[in-house]
Amino acid sequence: MNLTTLTAAAAFAAALGSAAPAETMTFSHFVPPGHQVHHGAELWAKSIKETSGGRLNVRIFPAQQLGKAQDHYDMIASGQVNAAWFVPGYSAGRFPIVDAGELPFMISDAPKGARALHEWYAGIAKEEMKEIRFCAVATHDPGRIHTAQKVETVEDMTGTKMRPANATIGNYLADLGAVPVKLSAPEARQAVERGVVDGVTFPWHTIINFGLAQKLSYHLDLPLYVPMALYGVNPAYYDSLPPELQKVIDDHCTPDWSEKLTNDWASWEIEGRAKLEQMEGHEFTEVTGDALQPWIDASQGVYDAWAENVKAKYPGKDPQALLDDLKARLAAQNASGS
Repeated sequence: MNLTTLTAAAAFAAALGSAAPAETMTFSHFVPPGHQVHHGAELWAKSIKETSGGRLNVRIFPAQQLGKAQDHYDMIASGQVNAAWFVPGYSAGRFPIVDAGELPFMISDAPKGARALHEWYAGIAKEEMKEIRFCAVATHDPGRIHTAQKVETVEDMTGTKMRPANATIGNYLADLGAVPVKLSAPEARQAVERGVVDGVTFPWHTIINFGLAQKLSYHLDLPLYVPMALYGVNPAYYDSLPPELQKVIDDHCTPDWSEKLTNDWASWEIEGRAKLEQMEGHEFTEVTGDALQPWIDASQGVYDAWAENVKAKYPGKDPQALLDDLKARLAAQNASGS
């Protein structure tokens, strides 16, 4: 921490008064403490504590200690936890607008994309996720396809049982002829070991972190998607805080923090590619040029389905306008996909 930050923290603490009691905010996520998501949460928590002069401490509960992965949005909404990292895509159809960020080939640069996604979704979230306070986007480097048998073409996907990252990617895999098997991330390892699935969509380092590298040795280097993985805060908890601590949270729920959290995770995932290359028996297939087009063409169905889902839940919304706005913001950040 530099001198400027120390001075600001000291001034903040003095303004609050030394007798003011400390507050503890509970924060839950569902991946192991050795995963980079946990590291990002620790950075966020440390900054909150420092900025508040020790008045606001964040206690992190990793690895589904407080609830299942798919329950984390409702854990925030109900007040079971004060804040959490969650994946809306685990609840198919519930949040159709935010699913736009997960459409195939939408985003190429995750940190810059996270900034654009934050700026695009912050206002929308007040309607689509009104039970919580949207805070930040914390996502990973574009995920790839990892399998036990070699996959090179769209045709090779036929009949392959795949654990998709979310419902959107599950529908895309189905359009490719694969068989999507709905599983949360923590359930993937057991499913692979038991032969329930033949492959998964994951970023690079998570394959190692979740113990999948021993079984999945073929990697299709096709930057396919980023998940909409978000930080959220319980509104009642936020409202219970004094204004000066509300401001601390506000200052940690910004586009800057979305980019920072995502950069921390994405950089770690990219390092995983090099580690996989050093492991014996791993094979990588890059998809470029003319070979890429069939994969892109196959995504049109999920784009159409996304628009229909938005219109069905929000008749007054224009899906194309929402999508055009997101694409424009991504382009402005040089984060657009294929």
